[in-house]
Amino acid sequence: MSNTSSFSIVKISAMTLALLAAGCVVQPPLVSHATVQPVPVASVAPRVVSVYVDPPLYQPPPIAVAWAPPPMLVERPPSPPFAGAVWTGGYWTWQGNWVWAAGRWATPPEPGYTWVQPYYEHRDGLVVFITGHWSAPGVAFIPPPPGLGLVVSAAVAGVVAGLAPIGPQGVFVPAPPGSRLGLIVPAPVGTPPAVVVSAPPVTNVGMRVQNTTI
Repeated sequence: MSNTSSFSIVKISAMTLALLAAGCVVQPPLVSHATVQPVPVASVAPRVVSVYVDPPLYQPPPIAVAWAPPPMLVERPPSPPFAGAVWTGGYWTWQGNWVWAAGRWATPPEPGYTWVQPYYEHRDGLVVFITGHWSAPGVAFIPPPPGLGLVVSAAVAGVVAGLAPIGPQGVFVPAPPGSRLGLIVPAPVGTPPAVVVSAPPVTNVGMRVQNTTI
């Protein structure tokens, strides 16, 4: 090693010692850490599709659906527009997806005809559904017999399946407002087809509907 190189090393060392003696601290270079925040995801409620349904004048055959209807929507019927008008309350009906048939005042198709609310039943993990319809005088509603073989109704292309029905099996009404999807509210044994239009939120799976007035 040459004398020149040795002199340079000694000179640098002397300068470093001088800086330390003077109380100067050499700070390391600052490193900037960027925090990546997750992109907020907006919670979008499923869009309710409202349809007009022309109810049949007889009890239609039952169909099987793979998932339960959504919680009920609250409808407050206006004053009847004319004498003899019958309020057909809104309900979930199946058209390749659960869609909302809005309630309305209607005239019975024939004298003496009565309105029969839709029928829902939890059977073997499926929903057995009969849409709302008119019934002729003296014609009683006949529930689907046990053991009836039903093919699961196909959904419309692009429809995302909902939750399978949960809770006890048997006749039920769609979950009231505030309930979680898929939850079934059983009706008392012997209750004819009916729909709860307004009810408190369900907090326990399998909560029984008591003192139901039809």
